[in-house]
Amino acid sequence: MNMADLESRIDGDVITDCLKEIKEFLPVKKNRILFSSFCGNNCSCNPKAVFEYMLENYKDKFEYVWLFDEASEPEIPDEVTVRVQFNSDESDYYKATTYEIAERPL
Repeated sequence: MNMADLESRIDGDVITDCLKEIKEFLPVKKNRILFSSFCGNNCSCNPKAVFEYMLENYKDKFEYVWLFDEASEPEIPDEVTVRVQFNSDESDYYKATTYEIAERPL
């Protein structure tokens, strides 16, 4: 790991820690579900299955947010309410204000 990677990781950890601290002051949307699959590289696996089930059974009850990596150009279903770049400030905000998260790590 080079110094730039280390600095980036430290910055990300600091941001994550700060968001954890201020999360109690941010409004959490209990009807929002955040999805991510393989660091935003695609729409697959368990998150996709959960998403499809939720659409079939609770289509209009939730806001569906999907984290994606723009560089990998994943196919995100049209029914997704909000599309957010993975590992961005906006994704940190959605993680902090989302009640349920369905995520499949790399």
